Amino acid sequence: MRIEQLNHTERYGYVYDAFGRRIEKHRLDRDGKPCNRTTFLWDRMQMIQESSADKRQSLYLYTDEGSYEPLARIDRTGNQEQQIYYFHTDLNGMPEELTDANGKILWECSFQLWGKRIHEIEHESVEQNLRYQGQYLDRETGLHYNTFRYYDPDIGRFTQPDPIGLLGGLNLYQYAPNGLTWIDPLGLMLLYRGMNLAEYDELMKTGKWTSPPSTLEGKWFAESYKDAVTWGEKMGHGGDFRVVQVSVPDNIADAAYKNPRLDGIGKARFIDNVVLNKAKIKPKWSKYIHQPKC
Repeated sequence: MRIEQLNHTERYGYVYDAFGRRIEKHRLDRDGKPCNRTTFLWDRMQMIQESSADKRQSLYLYTDEGSYEPLARIDRTGNQEQQIYYFHTDLNGMPEELTDANGKILWECSFQLWGKRIHEIEHESVEQNLRYQGQYLDRETGLHYNTFRYYDPDIGRFTQPDPIGLLGGLNLYQYAPNGLTWIDPLGLMLLYRGMNLAEYDELMKTGKWTSPPSTLEGKWFAESYKDAVTWGEKMGHGGDFRVVQVSVPDNIADAAYKNPRLDGIGKARFIDNVVLNKAKIKPKWSKYIHQPKC
């Protein structure tokens, strides 16, 4: 990649592995040789470590297995003592502050809805490049690396179309319907379901999506967490329940039966149990909702 500014040109190179994960980025000197390398280590589709040219290594910890929401970062430079930093995120998991073990703010940033920086402050010499879940800021371009493509926060769109084509939806460059509550770490769709405790316990016990006799052999999923809570409150008849989040491949989400306003609440998609189980779709996280008794 070549970046041209007034009287100044810089070139950068990016290296990817066979799975499409970026494992290195570097600047090219005048002779075209790589310098200022930053390398990345992955655990499946999670970026868990980066190593920079100044011998700094950063190990990333996430809130849960399979999650892309950052929890902490452990830094070590050369033989120096390691430092532990903690992420403070907004509703959709985007970092807003980075603090040390004593709670001192080392980095903070405010963003517009689709991820454009409003004001960034580095109180210490600690650079923080994580953005929306699964995204890494390339400061040389201002774009966010998003595993299989790049995202431009200035326009709130990807710079390349969805790699699975029209199965990803009609808008091939869209990040997500709502940047406040939706995430798209791999270009997948997140759906939510409010379920009673018995259904949740059975799902956790067997790992299978099932339905009681004489009922639909499938599940309705809300397109927003808020609507899933509303359905849980309505269908639970006042009892406690859980809301689960699932990550659904775009082709399955697109093929699902869609209702623009199910039960007068909001957008929902119906997916057969056979499809859910064959795709091994499991909850990424769940939240217990307590219904106060009158």
